[in-house]
Amino acid sequence: MMNGQAIVCWMSDATIIPEKMTGVKRVCYREIFTRLHQTSDLFIACGHETYGGNGQFRNISRYQPTSHTLAPANETVTADVIYNYNNVPRPGFDPGPAVITNSPTFKWFCRQKSVTYDYLPDVSPATFYVEDQSGLARALDMLPGNRVVLKPDAGLSGIDVSITEKVEANSLPDIDRLLRGGLIVQEFLDTSAGIPGITESTHDLRIITINNEISLIHVRTPAPGSLVANTHRGASVSEVELKKLPSDILSFYRTVHARILSRFPWPLYSLDIAYTPHGPKLIELNGHTAFPRPEFAWRPVFIQNLLEHLTCIRERTHGGTGGS
Repeated sequence: MMNGQAIVCWMSDATIIPEKMTGVKRVCYREIFTRLHQTSDLFIACGHETYGGNGQFRNISRYQPTSHTLAPANETVTADVIYNYNNVPRPGFDPGPAVITNSPTFKWFCRQKSVTYDYLPDVSPATFYVEDQSGLARALDMLPGNRVVLKPDAGLSGIDVSITEKVEANSLPDIDRLLRGGLIVQEFLDTSAGIPGITESTHDLRIITINNEISLIHVRTPAPGSLVANTHRGASVSEVELKKLPSDILSFYRTVHARILSRFPWPLYSLDIAYTPHGPKLIELNGHTAFPRPEFAWRPVFIQNLLEHLTCIRERTHGGTGGS
């Protein structure tokens, strides 16, 4: 029996569920899912095979708020809203009568780093896309400084990201494999002076946007001996008050956000910023908004904005697809 609009949270596979429901961020997930359940029917779909076309899902689960567990839905569900949690569908996906958020096109715009940098070259470090050793050599010659950043063009979670001396780039483990998959070679941004009032060392400042509103800010600091500020690589995380953001960082964010909005309405995304001696620079965009930890003061803001986004996106897009 359907009580409200059907919201389907579409994840890549079922192994994600236990981590989200019982892990360190479970308080946030449980509150969001429980509150969504109060006005909507919330379902979890895992994998491509659950989608049957025309907005319909089968072999999915219904969220049980009393126990924070999932139960088989035992029905075909026509979604009103599809929450594209972690990049399951590809560009060109047809959601039928449903609205999908984030759109697959925006997700892939963020994931394919070369596409992102091509769209935002003036706010990004000097960047080259290469596929072979000769291309790598040319990029190394053209980039300033002695260090460079190497990252897969469609990478995730800091996997295979390296910050290395130029003279050592050709000898990195698996460099030939990385080149075959498409590699970003990028100017190294020196953030060692920190951000006034926020951090005194190397960093990656993340601003998360939901409902066109800043919904979470945190700064990540690399593990000792590393320059890669990714939590999957041991970086520490501290939240940041909005009032502590330097004015040039806030202005930078607003400029970049306006350009994203001109192409992708109502995106959910993270903007990673490096604060350099020459001002803020874009590290990368991420088409997924990592959830806050229970102790974060930003948690109520994040939750409220995400709830409003998921329950109102259909109305805002006038029954359209929200982009494909």
